Amino acid sequence: MNKPAGAQENDVLVMVVGFNLSGTFTPPSNFTEIDWTSFIWAGSHVVGASDPGPYTFSVVTAKGMVAWIGAYVGLDTANPVDPTHPHASTSGTSHSTNTSTPMSTANAYELVIAAFQVQVDATWTPPADMLELADFKNATGTIVTVGINHALQSQAGLPIVETATSSVSGSSTNLIFALNPLSSNTTSLGSTTVSVSSPSGPTLVSTGPFALASTDFIGGDHLIIDISVPDDPNNCPAVRVSYDSTATPSKLTVALTVPESVAALVPLTLALPVAARWWKRRRP
Repeated sequence: MNKPAGAQENDVLVMVVGFNLSGTFTPPSNFTEIDWTSFIWAGSHVVGASDPGPYTFSVVTAKGMVAWIGAYVGLDTANPVDPTHPHASTSGTSHSTNTSTPMSTANAYELVIAAFQVQVDATWTPPADMLELADFKNATGTIVTVGINHALQSQAGLPIVETATSSVSGSSTNLIFALNPLSSNTTSLGSTTVSVSSPSGPTLVSTGPFALASTDFIGGDHLIIDISVPDDPNNCPAVRVSYDSTATPSKLTVALTVPESVAALVPLTLALPVAARWWKRRRP
């Protein structure tokens, strides 16, 4: 496969290859294997100063296969991939990543990638909270259809299970893994707190206006808001935070007003401080 157009030194390449038959697979020599399940393989490679590609892989037994390669910037080149990368085998039309040992990121703001393959001629509907990067298949012979999706995971340590849907029922395997961000690429812009005292039901919470540090954004940067609440079973049991951007859109005052999903409904029983922290995240 050719190196993606525009990929530069210290970018991290991610390659995913899907197969319709198991057997021996020899990955590109300069890629580090992330995982391999007989029907789907993933690996990563940090682009060097003299690294034009292409990247060659081979199989012993002829089989249908499709491959995808993407380039990511702003990653920890010394340790680009989270050590957790569970895989799973499924069948039918609903395909979930491993539920018994789910994905869990070691660091905040890792970029989670979920790759699905199904051994039929189909199309993929991506997981609801992920961006679909690719949905493609081989054109002849026994068909294998691969879907690639990614999403930022703001909090570390939470179990992650992603579910994709194939348009045709079939046997499937999947991988889920994550890329480690370069710590210097995440900048805290500001924070504030609010309190809710003894609400009788779901309560709309607003931080009110507060200033953020001045910063410049470029294409591909992410503006992220984290909302955290105590998890105290004795004083604040059953805490939940939800958002309703349709009923109450927020307003970020920059050069213009940008609607964001930050209207919070917080069903609480006691006084509750709510902390909001804004982040600028460089391109993953």
